[in-house]
Amino acid sequence: MSLFNLTAHLRTTHPPHTTQFAVPVGMDDLTRLWAEILELKHVGIDDDFFDLGGDSLLALELVTRVEHLCGKRLPLSALMQAMTVRKMAEILGCDETSSLWPSLVLIQPGTTRPPLFCVHPIGGNIFCYRGLGRYLGPDQPMYALRARGLDGIQQPHESIEEMARDYILEVRQVQPEGPYFICGHSFGGLVAFEMARQLQAQGQNTALLAVFDSRKPVPTPSVLKCSGALLAKLKLGTLARKGWHRVTWRALRMRHWSAQTFYKLTRRPLPRDLAHVRASDYCARAARRYTPQVYSGRMIFFRAVPMSMPAVYAKVQINWEQLADGGVETHMISCEHQAMISEPHVSVLAAQLKICLVKAQTEFAGAPEPVTYGHGAAHDLGNVTPSAHR
Repeated sequence: MSLFNLTAHLRTTHPPHTTQFAVPVGMDDLTRLWAEILELKHVGIDDDFFDLGGDSLLALELVTRVEHLCGKRLPLSALMQAMTVRKMAEILGCDETSSLWPSLVLIQPGTTRPPLFCVHPIGGNIFCYRGLGRYLGPDQPMYALRARGLDGIQQPHESIEEMARDYILEVRQVQPEGPYFICGHSFGGLVAFEMARQLQAQGQNTALLAVFDSRKPVPTPSVLKCSGALLAKLKLGTLARKGWHRVTWRALRMRHWSAQTFYKLTRRPLPRDLAHVRASDYCARAARRYTPQVYSGRMIFFRAVPMSMPAVYAKVQINWEQLADGGVETHMISCEHQAMISEPHVSVLAAQLKICLVKAQTEFAGAPEPVTYGHGAAHDLGNVTPSAHR
């Protein structure tokens, strides 16, 4: 597809997202929309979206339709901040839409326990951690860090070191001093590891570093194959109709470049699907370039043990024991890599992680409470068997 044809295609399939002509949306409009999406006759303005039967797919549909209704670009995590019609109406009434896109998002406020900070996986979004928070319990404060650039405007980070540096700045606005409790799934585990290293260099202690099945990145063709499957799933023009098996690596890269060039030249933010693909590409590139350095602290590694494992994945395990001088405590969970933070396995992960959290929190009983502050930084928004450790 030429850039000219792609431009014409994108004009029709991806209308511009702008806050310039945002229209007011009332609670009556939102109530009708929620009822339609959830297929309910009645929705109260204080009813929780997920308690009414909502899930991640319905959440994506809701946020997308609200965007088209009001003309404002919203992050998917906006539904974590606004799980009721009343709260969503308040968010839509905010003049500064850019304030909805910080990296740090509050998953659940918790009570007096030290907060747990979760780093996004390769796609950049953090909706995947909602189930983990629910199983950890309402008394556990929990924040998540999402990738920069999901708004389609900001430039994504180029490296894991850069991500870790900026994420630490946001974390320390919530909690200025350690000890810190950090975790991450897959790609997020690499960033969490680097955050612990940089915090240590700043004289800060990490009481808990939990890495969920993080590995070296798979070879480039496999990464691009995943990107092709993602694009097909998102139904992006002819790429979706042809399927990955008929699209070359070079053609895929050209499509990414052409689409991003079009939106850059027309000064329009990337639509949600292309912003997601771009974030994934930047994360994959950052992971390939990353060489972990030794961390003198201790870490907990949760390893997925699937029934069958492709040969390529057997070669990408990281020898964490050589990177964590304080020792590695390993827990095996019988599931596929991506399934670890999804039902039903997330409950198993949360049960064991909760034990580790309580133990670490007890050891560091003097851990500071997070700072309570407004919308300038963070927003509301198998069986396990421990192995011997160093």
